[in-house]
Amino acid sequence: DRSGGIETFADAFAAFPNDPVSRALFIQAQGQSAAIPFALQPSKVVSVRTGRLSRSAVETYDWLVPQTVAGGHPSIRAIPDLDLNTVRYASPNDLSFNGNFIEIPGAPPRKFKEFKLSPHLGSQYIVNWTHGLTAMFSNGGSVFNQLKLMNAAKPHSTLQAELETYWIETTAVSVDLPFHGAGSSHLELFQLAATLEWRRLYYLSLHETGLPLAAGTRSGENLLLAQSAFDHPDLIQKMIWMSPMHPTVGFNESIKGTDAESQIDKATFNGTALRWFAGAMEQLIALPKERRWWESPLGVPDVPILILIGSEDKEVSQPTRDHYRTLAKRNPKLIYIEVPGAGHDVFAVTEDVTGAGRRWTHDAEARAIGAWQYVYWFLRLGEHNSIAEPELGWRR
Repeated sequence: DRSGGIETFADAFAAFPNDPVSRALFIQAQGQSAAIPFALQPSKVVSVRTGRLSRSAVETYDWLVPQTVAGGHPSIRAIPDLDLNTVRYASPNDLSFNGNFIEIPGAPPRKFKEFKLSPHLGSQYIVNWTHGLTAMFSNGGSVFNQLKLMNAAKPHSTLQAELETYWIETTAVSVDLPFHGAGSSHLELFQLAATLEWRRLYYLSLHETGLPLAAGTRSGENLLLAQSAFDHPDLIQKMIWMSPMHPTVGFNESIKGTDAESQIDKATFNGTALRWFAGAMEQLIALPKERRWWESPLGVPDVPILILIGSEDKEVSQPTRDHYRTLAKRNPKLIYIEVPGAGHDVFAVTEDVTGAGRRWTHDAEARAIGAWQYVYWFLRLGEHNSIAEPELGWRR
């Protein structure tokens, strides 16, 4: 039982099936602080000046602050979405208040502003970043860092300065996936068709901006998003697969590698999500042959895909690497990059393990900068003033 006997998620689902905020706060109250990616700032009564000599009491609205162990992320907003029964994440520069409020009944009742995704002027892509699957958390620090980096109106950090040649304006977003963090809890999502439909609806909502959509996936999530892209060819314009699995080639070795990595990081598995993922994989493999994306002539969905794999990643098996590398040699839309020295998070600047944690090193940051150069180069391929490929020699 890789879940360690923890059933906090199942209890939270049962208690708050349609309330993502209370559900995630319940998980936090049970001591699973890593499972919640935000802190609730409750409404309060404040005194507001209404005239030169008069003031009145006004009640503010609730809001959510994205948060990790390392601290808060004030440059990102966490927004409840009751239609998808989850929480979304975006930069305030890419959100506009539509005048409506989201009201969540209960004790206490809560009221949030409702925002519409409105990409800032000059943005050329929507880029969605998803977290991996089966962990006790949803969007951790690495995903928030991806959002912060890509959402800046102009390069301003050391890392961004290194990307100046490749930079284009983008609107980066993310969401808590079902059975993770504040993600949806409906039991119907244990069925593959329903969980794929949930993803389709989410990505369709991003199309409402009118911008092309790039989808970044990590680890096991690429298996499901690949199926969505295969079933709906117009859903996603480009895909970025970070440390991807394969549904058949080297899958068992990848699971063994996940176990080995989790022992290093002392990770706790999410028992509910683990059972969901196992069932989803069984249903994926059982699809009719003509519907299996990996059985298609290309072996992947027919969309430009950038694959980024760390050379030291224990969770991506050698058979998986060899398979994707072989596919890339005959498919010009598939680009296979191996990041030397990187682990499962190819953008990490703290991959070197020391004791119970990981520490920053110059080499790790240099690897992360190189990985980001490939991402921006890939987004500009074929459009947006394409530029030369990074001269790093990482393409295989």
